[in-house]
Amino acid sequence: MIWKEYGPPEAPKVLLIHELGTGEWMWQGHIDALSGRYRVLTPTISGCAEDWDSPFPGCEEEAESMLERCTGHLAALCGVGLGAQLAAIMLCRSPGLTELALLDSPNVLPMQSGMERMQLPLRWLPLLRRSQGFALQCARSWDRPAAEKEIYAQQQSRVTRENWLAMRSAFAGFALWDSFADCTARVYASAGREEPLYALRSAGVLAAMAANGSVDTFEECPVPAALCLPRMHLARLRDLLEKKEKENEPDGFETGKQGYTLNENNSR
Repeated sequence: MIWKEYGPPEAPKVLLIHELGTGEWMWQGHIDALSGRYRVLTPTISGCAEDWDSPFPGCEEEAESMLERCTGHLAALCGVGLGAQLAAIMLCRSPGLTELALLDSPNVLPMQSGMERMQLPLRWLPLLRRSQGFALQCARSWDRPAAEKEIYAQQQSRVTRENWLAMRSAFAGFALWDSFADCTARVYASAGREEPLYALRSAGVLAAMAANGSVDTFEECPVPAALCLPRMHLARLRDLLEKKEKENEPDGFETGKQGYTLNENNSR
């Protein structure tokens, strides 16, 4: 695992954990926008991006390593896909780690059927094809610069078969621990309506288990919103951080259960 930090050392900390097959680059806009006011922590999951040749040790081991590096309280914790799964484990191990968690397209339920196990997320297909051209085709509609799409294509093609299988197995067989109910964070779980059904089910279960959780659904998103609509994700994170800072009472901010639906009018 590679660990990087940006921003003032004594500033409130924000931890950003990327998706399988991506890397720190997917948080570049967040780093630029937040590092003036926050200490932004961006680990690279073992077996991904610049750390592609390291073996993936398993979700529990990777999450434990992140907890060891992440000393002190977090202002916010964000995870996407496999990163959301790692974040959920961290909250199980350390229920008071943060007061704000955004978990995008998690999988916290074992895939029940052979059909679910065959229903790979669209963003994983380039890992199987190992084709940069195919990866660029999958990313063509994302709200990201062309240079970041090129990085995505390059890094997808570098994930080893062994790491892909290890990550896939960990993702498909994971079951959220009961201790997640002890988490004190406000948990915003989300998934795109065009993602596989298990992603939507997992988001609902994650929010229901949290003492203070809500479910966000994003229209026309076949991949996590943080991956394809990073500016929207960043705007929401900043808004929640600002609201949290303005609170006078620890429990003065109500999350609600209504959720947040993305449409064409607020997609940028």
